[in-house]
This record gives sequence, C-alpha cells and structure tokens, in this order.
Amino acid sequence: MFIDTDMEKSRMIDMVSNAVNGSVEYKTSYILINTDNIEFEFVENEDFEDSMRSDRENGFLCSRYYLDIEPKKDVDYDAYISILSELMITLRGLKYDVVAACDFEDLLPNNGRLNDVDL
Repeated sequence: MFIDTDMEKSRMIDMVSNAVNGSVEYKTSYILINTDNIEFEFVENEDFEDSMRSDRENGFLCSRYYLDIEPKKDVDYDAYISILSELMITLRGLKYDVVAACDFEDLLPNNGRLNDVDL
C-alpha cells in the first residue's frame, strides 16, 4: 500500500500504528507494525521522486512511503480486506494519497485508489 504525504517518517509511523491499533518494533533494517491479524512493514520508498508523484497513471510508485502488508496465519480473508479498507479510508481522511497494489484491489475502496486524481 503506497502512502504519499510530506509528513515526517516518525509521525507517519505513529499515525499508521494508531490507525490499526498496532505496536511498533524497530528492527535493524526495517520497521514493523504488528496487530493481532496483520504485520505491516513500514518502508521509505527508495523510488520516491517528488516530480513524479502527481503522474496520473504511475505516480503512486514514487510515493514517499509504502507498507508491505502480510496477514498472519489463519486470518479470515474478509476481516483482512476490511482492516485494509478501513486503513485506506482513515489515511485518505487525513488527506494522504493511498494506493493499494495487490491482487484484490477491486475489493478495496475505489478499487484500491484513494487519491486526488482518482476520486
């Protein structure tokens, strides 16, 4: 899930962890946000490119951050989709551009694209 904002990294990590009611673990090479059902790896996008962010088709790939999201074992699929949908809506409500890149985008709000150019 790509998240584009100019918010500082530590504040963004807090924002996501609060939105999913998760705990933050600072690992040697990555940041993990854990919930009972899902693990979110918080990543600063190495492909971040300010000038490309507003590109209608693929600008989301240049977002400042993204979450690598994995459900934990035995998580109900519908619950997983619901949690991700709620996270997207929460982040968009805070005016962040949010785009999901997954096999089930069509099950997420606005087909996984909640940003100014796609609303």
